[in-house]
Formats: sequence, C-alpha cells, structure tokens
Amino acid sequence: MEIDAAKTELSKAWKKVKETEKYGLDFGEKYLEWSKKLSPPDLAHICSALEIDLNIAGWWAARYLDVSGFKKPKKEARINRSEPPDSFEPIRKLAIQMLNKGFDLLWSTGQGDRSQLSSAKAWAYGKLKEQEDHSNE
Repeated sequence: MEIDAAKTELSKAWKKVKETEKYGLDFGEKYLEWSKKLSPPDLAHICSALEIDLNIAGWWAARYLDVSGFKKPKKEARINRSEPPDSFEPIRKLAIQMLNKGFDLLWSTGQGDRSQLSSAKAWAYGKLKEQEDHSNE
C-alpha cells in the first residue's frame, strides 16, 4: 500500500518538474520523504516505472536539502588545512624563517649572484615589514 502511495505522490511531483523546473524542489522533498520510508530497491523500482533518472531525483533531493538549510556543511577535504591565525604575526615570523633558511642555503652553495641575493633578501624583508605595519593598523 505504501508503495502505491509513494508512486502516486512521486508521479504527481515529477509531472510538475517536467512541466516547469520551478517545482523541482517539491519533488526533491517528496523523494527525500519516501527515501526514508521505502527501501532503496523499492524506490528505484518506482523511479524506473515513472521514468525518473535516479541521479536527477537525488540531485533534486540534495538541492531541496541545500535550499532548505538542512544540508550539513562539507568536511574540509584538505587535511593539512588549519584555522587562520588571529593576526599576521605568526605567518610573518614563519616567512622570515623561510627567507633566512633559503638565503643561507643559496649563499652557502654559491647559487646565484650574491649581490642579487642580498637585494632580494632586503626586498623581501621590506615586504614583510609592510605587512607587519598594515596588520597593526
């Protein structure tokens, strides 16, 4: 009996989607409701009988969740991502450490023109100092 009710309700909602996409969210809501009540094979059978692509049905259900505010935020995919610091100072200090190590490595191995290395280091320190000044404003 429940399957007949689901088929009727989904059929009506799908007809509205076919007429105008405006009602796709209504279909998404109905599909979501029935996906909680029926088994996946039963729901797939109903969608197949109504010629509803399961990917499209799932898309409308996800769209309904998103628009309605029910969708959970996605987990950060980049595992090495951290919270941004409250100030620029920790990043500036790290940048200076990187600058010093890189400069020391290039200087000790004789890579590059030493005059240009010194100029590049002075320029980078100046840029970091500008950032420090702007972050204190």
